[in-house]
Amino acid sequence: MSRLLTGILVIGLAIGCGSSKSGKGYKYSADDVIEMSKGACFGTCPVYEFRIDGLGNATFKGQAFVKKEGDFTKKFSAKETNEIFDEYKTSDFWSLEEEYTAAVSDLPTTWVSFYFMDKSKKVRAYYDFPVRLKLLIDKTHILASSEDGWKDEGAPDK
Repeated sequence: MSRLLTGILVIGLAIGCGSSKSGKGYKYSADDVIEMSKGACFGTCPVYEFRIDGLGNATFKGQAFVKKEGDFTKKFSAKETNEIFDEYKTSDFWSLEEEYTAAVSDLPTTWVSFYFMDKSKKVRAYYDFPVRLKLLIDKTHILASSEDGWKDEGAPDK
C-alpha cells in the first residue's frame, strides 16, 4: 500500500511540474511574455520589434538603424530572463497609464507589452513617461540590442 501511495505521489508531482515552466532555472513560463517595439523618428532612431518569453526564447526583427536588420532568434539564459521578468513584476507595470504622449514631434514611440499569468497590458511611451517605465524600456533595449548569440533566420543553415 505504501508503494502505491508513493507511486501516486511521484506521478502527481511529475504531472504538476510538467507545466510550461522549464526545470533549468527559469522562474517563468512560455506564456509569460515581454514585447517591445520602437518606432521611427525623423532621424536615425532604431526601429525594431523584440519579444522574449519566460523561458528565454526571444525574437528580434530589425527594421532600420540597428546592427541586426532582419529576423533573428536567441535563447537567453535563465539569469537574464528571470532578471528582466522580475523587473517587470516589481515595477508595478499594471498601474501605468496606457499612453504617455503630447503634442511634440520627432520623438520615437515605444510600445511595451507585458503578459503575465492571466493579465496583459500594453503601454505607449512617447513623451513624459515615468522613470520606472524608462528603466524598463532601457533594460529591455539592452537585451534586444545585445550582439552575441542571435541566429539570423534569413541566413542559410550551415
